[in-house]
Amino acid sequence: MNVTANQKSTLAFMMLVCLSVFLTNLMFSYMMSINQNLDERILKNEKLKIVKVNSRLTHKLVPQVKEQLQEDGVQIMPGVQDRGKFTVGEVKEIKQWLPPGTLLFHDYTIRAIDGDSGSFNLMGMDQDVLGVFDLSPHMLSEPNSIILNITGLSEQDKGKYKLGDDITLTYYDYLSADDNMHQLQLKITGFVNNTNILDMLHLHPETSFIHLDLAKSAFITTYYGNPKTYDQIGKANEFYLYFTHADDISEAIATLERHNFNAYVIGDVIKGFVDYSSFIHKIGVTGIAVLLVTFFMILTYLMKQMLFIRKREIGLYKIIGYRSRHIFHILFWEIAISSLLGALGGLGSFSEELSHLA
Repeated sequence: MNVTANQKSTLAFMMLVCLSVFLTNLMFSYMMSINQNLDERILKNEKLKIVKVNSRLTHKLVPQVKEQLQEDGVQIMPGVQDRGKFTVGEVKEIKQWLPPGTLLFHDYTIRAIDGDSGSFNLMGMDQDVLGVFDLSPHMLSEPNSIILNITGLSEQDKGKYKLGDDITLTYYDYLSADDNMHQLQLKITGFVNNTNILDMLHLHPETSFIHLDLAKSAFITTYYGNPKTYDQIGKANEFYLYFTHADDISEAIATLERHNFNAYVIGDVIKGFVDYSSFIHKIGVTGIAVLLVTFFMILTYLMKQMLFIRKREIGLYKIIGYRSRHIFHILFWEIAISSLLGALGGLGSFSEELSHLA
């Protein structure tokens, strides 16, 4: 069977389209897996003792705080594939990705809760305990108290305080109608390098706060971000207790239970990692996809031009007319195929999420 020049050209173009689509998706998959290919130096294994298993609580973390965490460059992955595999008292190994030398507020968590005084430790993911603060009973007595703005300690106060000093910080009841100002009594029981409280907490006025809801919730959470977002979360009276050291979970939950709180493990396995690519973080997944598809569209066009030049050299001049008539169709099908593959991937993720929430 004789093959015409147009048929050869069509076959060559289709091969180019398939190749570019394959490379587009290959590069896209690689860029999405950047966070999973971090240096082994920052991969840490922990032991998690399953104190209670509540699979329905596992996924409440995702819809409530996922958006803000992603804006901060953090993703929490609750080991969905491990649901139902563990029993109470079992010790499970988990992995945590620790940011090398990065100190951001969302890396800090309440590490332990001890006694009626409500003392807790703020723990950095990449260094030792930064400080221990004893909250006053007044603070604990208010169910919707939020430290929205802290005053009283600043850069010039460095080195002025020592262990055992009593200090007073100002905070506002963010959820109240009149935004009442309160005084928070803190006792310094831990310091690192004479760093003041503001530096320890990495608090930024009017954007960062600590939310304590001990009256209606078993969980205490530190948040970083837009207060309006957390106003909506606060009305749900559901807060979560994050840990950077998994061996503290069982002790903290036992303490909560002694104070008549309902405590659960939030997910059988919790994985957290930071998005280290600021470029990807800024333009988002959609932007990356558009850039990749555009790049390979241009690549396909250039390869097509080279193909026509080669064919003209051997006398197949009729191919030039084919190029002008069908270049739009080639680009259209490349976009269509790439979009279809992306839609199938998104549909699979959406179906998986629905099955998790069921």
